[in-house]
Amino acid sequence: MKHELIKTGQAPNWHDLLWGDGTPLKDHLNPAAIALFLDIHVKAVTRRIGLRKYGSTHIIDGDQNKLSHQLGIVGLDADMRAEAYVELIAGCEIHAEGCMLSCGGKMFDNPIEKTPAGNLTWETIDLAADCPGAKGILFEVWYEGGGISTGIRKHGSTDARVETAMHTWGVVGCDENQLIDWFTRDYAGWKNRLWIVGYIKGLATFETDAPDITPLVVGSYQTVTVPTPGKLIFLEITSGYVAPSYALRASGSAYDEYFDTNYRHNWAMVPANPVGEFEAKVEHARMNIYRVGEGH
Repeated sequence: MKHELIKTGQAPNWHDLLWGDGTPLKDHLNPAAIALFLDIHVKAVTRRIGLRKYGSTHIIDGDQNKLSHQLGIVGLDADMRAEAYVELIAGCEIHAEGCMLSCGGKMFDNPIEKTPAGNLTWETIDLAADCPGAKGILFEVWYEGGGISTGIRKHGSTDARVETAMHTWGVVGCDENQLIDWFTRDYAGWKNRLWIVGYIKGLATFETDAPDITPLVVGSYQTVTVPTPGKLIFLEITSGYVAPSYALRASGSAYDEYFDTNYRHNWAMVPANPVGEFEAKVEHARMNIYRVGEGH
């Protein structure tokens, strides 16, 4: 799957996600698909976005910065339906980047909130009961009150990336006991909240310390080669200043979604070719792209 346009309706209600021609998702997806990985682009004005499996009672919708794009992750029900809450659909574009099959993991009907106590500390979260056998964790972050510092890592990692995040989704590895670490910051009523939306247990590998694979040249597409080729590459993106632009695409693709990060901390995924190549473009040398893992 490469950058397939997805349609939906406009808030104040939740609406079905549909293929770009208005037909149901099930007419186009692998019959075993249980989740969609999306690239969400918000145009001129900051807008509120929410995603959920059809029939879920999850009601979180949060701001995505104007001119930005970011990863979205949503589960599919047995009829391959999912819903979105989009404040102004005319100001957004949604593309499908890939899907997860039932053999690869599980998506929860209702995401499980795992926001830990603590302030300005890394806290360990035990997901063994909720995500048995997991290799990677699919999560959603939403800020309550204001965008504040967020960090998430595989337990045992020395990574310490803490940057301001708004409403976003992402993928992180867990250790063999399904432990992850989360950096919490809570002050004056501002708190980032964490939900687990599902997990990966199938053909995937995740780094303990995610290597920096940022292109050395800024402002143009550069080929990035992953040493362990995978069909989908899971990435984490940080920036030393607010909302510089980045783009990711399959090697040789003409897809050109070159837009801002959703503030300073994003997660992403990109398809790679059989030898592990994809293309990336970054606006500024203070941006960094880290390889979290691969789905095979």
